Amino acid sequence: QHGPFVFCARIPVGGPKHKWTMLGSDPFWKDFRWHELLIQFWDTIAHRYAERGDVIAGYDLLNEPEIPIDMKEESPEDVSLLYKKLTKTIRKRDTVHTIIYALPRIYDKEAGKMYSYHHGIERIELPEDDNICLEAHTYFPKEFTHQNIWEEGEYVPYPVHLNGLLWNREALEREQEVLIRFSEEHPNIPILIGEFSCPRL
Repeated sequence: QHGPFVFCARIPVGGPKHKWTMLGSDPFWKDFRWHELLIQFWDTIAHRYAERGDVIAGYDLLNEPEIPIDMKEESPEDVSLLYKKLTKTIRKRDTVHTIIYALPRIYDKEAGKMYSYHHGIERIELPEDDNICLEAHTYFPKEFTHQNIWEEGEYVPYPVHLNGLLWNREALEREQEVLIRFSEEHPNIPILIGEFSCPRL
């Protein structure tokens, strides 16, 4: 009765190992049959809600995808390939609502490094669709955004000095520079910060 709503695929497709996020080691990224289940899911959703107008804000295709830095194109770990298939499927049913591409987190196993979601914007190949939105999740600095979530601890203020760095507005803008630059270069493609955190103590 209220809205608009965003549909997000946070479903147990492909046996995810984590309760609330995707991992690059999930079976979902190893076998195309899991992708087919997701394609069927979005075909059903788009068919059911294509005519709901402003009640629906958009379709968020995946929640927090994770891919390797050496992602193999045309393989099950190719998130751009998956997004193209899902976009084609949805547009057969619904040409009105926004399709939201969650930017992938990228991991470098050899270097033992994880790149945050906004860096995934450099790995996404956009389709020829004029109603796409890009989504990033941001938790910077984690000591602030996740304070007292898992267990009680000391209060972390904002702005704050952590590990020799001052975290303030300027620091957050530097951290998200790749998103800001993309937005300036592509003003017709909105960017959604789908998750962030500021704990209430």
